[in-house]
Amino acid sequence: MGLFNWFRRNPGASAGGRPEDAHRALLERPDPGMAPWFATDTSLISDAGPVRSNNEDYLLAMSQPITGLATERTCLVALADGMGGHLAGETASRIAVETSINLHRQPSSSNTARRLLSALEHANLSVYEHAQTSAEFEGMGTTLVLLALTDAGAYCAWVGDSRLYRWRAGQLEQLTRDDTLVRELLEQGIIQAHEAQGHPDRSVLSQALGTQPSLRRLNLIGPIDMVVGDCFMMCSDGLHDVVPEARLAEVLAIDDSRAACQELLRQAVLHHADDNISAAVIRIGALEGQRQSLRRTAIIEVDES
Repeated sequence: MGLFNWFRRNPGASAGGRPEDAHRALLERPDPGMAPWFATDTSLISDAGPVRSNNEDYLLAMSQPITGLATERTCLVALADGMGGHLAGETASRIAVETSINLHRQPSSSNTARRLLSALEHANLSVYEHAQTSAEFEGMGTTLVLLALTDAGAYCAWVGDSRLYRWRAGQLEQLTRDDTLVRELLEQGIIQAHEAQGHPDRSVLSQALGTQPSLRRLNLIGPIDMVVGDCFMMCSDGLHDVVPEARLAEVLAIDDSRAACQELLRQAVLHHADDNISAAVIRIGALEGQRQSLRRTAIIEVDES
């Protein structure tokens, strides 16, 4: 029934729009040097779902020291939901995620916020340029959400409607805001919240990665505070569109990221998901001693077809 990737790791201000006055200070501020204090238990799951024959979602995670930054280590998770047809959607999401991960691996003196926005721009251009190479890729695009965890806090950048949530002490909070037509109508006061739920255009994106040579808006939040016991969840709309937030919160209370991911997939199927289903669950724990290396990595393939 698809591929389940399990990564268990012991490591290794809100703003939207172009980086203008509202968050120039955030982009120019150096990352503060802090002693390592957290470990992560991270699991990723992605499945075509019960209706689709192919999976256009793609996600990866990495954890490593970052050369040239005051913050000595970072964990980056990237999730994308492609669109544009069978091959095109799969290609767009893969390019976006791999471009972001590879860029983040490169030594840089830029702070985490600027690196994330740079990753969005590079990924956008990479997808757009690839779409020009063949008629079969014409019009392809993808969402992309990036989460970087550092000892100074978490940062998130995104395009589209793939989301980041934070679970803390039983409460679930959506941290990202969807790049959708309905969200813009809500913010402009044209429709009310109760109208958005069943709006016929609720899944229409206001922007996507790779459809134009440059992005209309870059979304960034950070630093997001995190404490031991917090749990971050990233997911595509195949999950958040069908499973109620109250149920998501119950699942994220499970104290094991692998088990939580498996239950999220099960819940999506139970709630009649008709899209690809992808999620990343990142639990924040205390660092044992001062070890900064990746202690354990496991990749488990689950074939339930």
